[in-house]
Amino acid sequence: MIQPANLQELERELDRRRREDPLSLQYHPIDKQIALHRSRKTLTIAVGGNRSGKSYAAVAETQYYCLGRPVWAELPDPPVMVWYVMPSLPMFRRAIRPIMMRLIPWNEVKRAYWRDGIIEYRNHSELHILSADMRQKRVQGASVDLAVLDETPQQDIFDEAQARIMDRHGRIVLAFAPIDVSVAWVRDGYYIPWTQGDKPGIDVVHFPTADRDGHSLVPWFSDQDIRDAEERWPDPATRASRLYGEFITRSGRVYTFAPETHLIPPFEVPDGYARWLLIDPQYHRFASLYFAADPTGTYYVTDEYFSQDESLAHRAERLAAIVGKKDRAVPAYVDSANPQDTAELNWHFQRIGASIAAIPLPFPKKIDAMVLRVHSMLEPNEQRVYRHSAADAPLYGAPRLLFFNTLCSTWSLPDGKDFVASRLLWEMQHLTWGKSGKPDKDTADGADCCDCLSYGCTIQHSGVAAPVVETWKDGLSLADRITWSVIERADSWDRRRRED
Repeated sequence: MIQPANLQELERELDRRRREDPLSLQYHPIDKQIALHRSRKTLTIAVGGNRSGKSYAAVAETQYYCLGRPVWAELPDPPVMVWYVMPSLPMFRRAIRPIMMRLIPWNEVKRAYWRDGIIEYRNHSELHILSADMRQKRVQGASVDLAVLDETPQQDIFDEAQARIMDRHGRIVLAFAPIDVSVAWVRDGYYIPWTQGDKPGIDVVHFPTADRDGHSLVPWFSDQDIRDAEERWPDPATRASRLYGEFITRSGRVYTFAPETHLIPPFEVPDGYARWLLIDPQYHRFASLYFAADPTGTYYVTDEYFSQDESLAHRAERLAAIVGKKDRAVPAYVDSANPQDTAELNWHFQRIGASIAAIPLPFPKKIDAMVLRVHSMLEPNEQRVYRHSAADAPLYGAPRLLFFNTLCSTWSLPDGKDFVASRLLWEMQHLTWGKSGKPDKDTADGADCCDCLSYGCTIQHSGVAAPVVETWKDGLSLADRITWSVIERADSWDRRRRED
């Protein structure tokens, strides 16, 4: 039987060995990671979903090279020169440095200059940490045995890395999730020709996080984790790239809208709901949406206003009529790079005594993230109940973004066709993806209301639940009401003591 003292000694010895040789004792590669380590082609492309193990394998590969440890395949004799290139140094510090801290055998390191991005090993190998935003200043003039380009590789950096590995017959590893159109050059120039057998000098290793049946393919995620991720990424294209690691080309409509799912009858918005306006103040396409948010985080688009010819004074009056009189001014977030637009709107609001305050958008415009948020909010949820359903027969499947079925505007298209209908819903049914991977606004006549929708859904608001009024004590005698008040006060103090 092992004595406690001996057990503690064993634990300390295991901990020491893990620190001294984490590659052997802490890094347990899965099949896809082993495939990357065994590849010896000049170019190895590791394409996969988020958190699929690509970066761990890439960091481990740099350590095998720097240590001269041929665990999975032949390696050049040390000393070697290795590059690890990230889009930016902040991204490296956030995502890759923690992995390096776990996997580098520090007893084999002579010194680490994190500030300069250089790690020197006792065998004179060097690992250089570079960022793509340095451009070519620090990526020129060196001979390299291994270059790892992690996350959204840029073609000019890749071209320079190719030049650096030539004289040493080195390798390049591209490791990324295909979530950005900027990797189209990899898909078109390397991945597609590889699938046709035209690129024998490269290897492609797929790193899917899950399969299309919702099963996790990595040991650190459960099937429930995958289901949660699918709810966060309802857009099929986003899900394909982030979970399945597939190159995708977005096409078709940007938003999936179904009247039977997303339209509801109007209701009188309670005072506790958060309210705000979104305004796109273009002269010929002035668009505005009026939002509400309930205490559960459900957003409602209750009104819209679209104007093509009216004056700004008339437009301010129409918005004032939509909002009505309020005790507090309703914030109106203005999508405009010109501060004068916001100032002019505020002047008109003050002139007519409107309960509206125009302010600039409080965040940078990130189109992909905003579109993804709208997608997520449009996704039906089988556990959410529609507000307008009867209490004795709840209707489930409500999304977090709903539209009043009374939305209506009057406008004309450039071809002269007139409409009296919801401009927002018309745009949502016409806006499609462009070749650049971004929404093609020309397909929806500018998509100004859709812009307001994406900005308005990015605003983080929540309503306040109305206080619950207890009426069951009303029928009690005065003595009983006093008794219950004493009991509740005592319970309250008891709860506070337990919490403390």
